[in-house]
Amino acid sequence: MKPYLSTLLFVIWAFLHSVFADQGVKRRIEMFLGPKTNRWYRFLYVVISIISLSAVMIPVYLWPGEVLWALQGFPGIALSFIRFVFLAGLLLTALRTDMGDFLGLSHMAGKKSDDILVVSGAYSWVRHPLYSFGFVVIWSPPGMTAGALALSIAASLYLWLGSYHEEAGLRRV
Repeated sequence: MKPYLSTLLFVIWAFLHSVFADQGVKRRIEMFLGPKTNRWYRFLYVVISIISLSAVMIPVYLWPGEVLWALQGFPGIALSFIRFVFLAGLLLTALRTDMGDFLGLSHMAGKKSDDILVVSGAYSWVRHPLYSFGFVVIWSPPGMTAGALALSIAASLYLWLGSYHEEAGLRRV
């Protein structure tokens, strides 16, 4: 069970992450805590998400499970390079968005988001570049353990389902 603890924790994290991202849940929390909740909600959501997701990863390193593959030499270097390139693409694409809005800093300052649709750069090639780059980063390590594989499968499913949920939310706007 130890190698798969991260997967179980990730599923719990993913469920809570999705629940608290839901507009209806946000409105109910605002009704309960008051109208100023909207100013700090996004920032607190991001901080808690990052800290809790980091904690979910700890069991993968403490109890990795059986090594399933470990590529050496050129194949390992090639996969590491691919992973680096796609991680850089993920970071550069994230920077094309309004980071103040994404992190909740703009909300805390009382600024309204412009809601601009970005269609240049990686967004001109694929609808969800952050998810696409994320898939490659998840699946391109030169080595994989049983625990990391289980977590990679869970994270991939979450990204796949998340893209459908995000699309549905964008259609409602």
